[in-house]
Amino acid sequence: RGKTTALIKESEKTGYPIICANTISKKYIYELANNIGCVVCAFTFEEYEKNRGLGAFKNVLVDELPLFMNYFHPEIKTTTLTLDD
Repeated sequence: RGKTTALIKESEKTGYPIICANTISKKYIYELANNIGCVVCAFTFEEYEKNRGLGAFKNVLVDELPLFMNYFHPEIKTTTLTLDD
């Protein structure tokens, strides 16, 4: 629990934008960030796709990785994830 809150705090600390599924998720991220006193930048998957070719994103934080993978690579059916501490 609190995954999005942790992501928001990481975004504020690093300055990396948060990439999320849709405008509803983006609005939620901004509202939650505001409620906990954080300032972040968020983009939908579609906005990310439109801007990444411009070199606008070097590092990003992804909210809901399975949705991200499905959006960009729908042929991928299963993934694993290793987190480095």
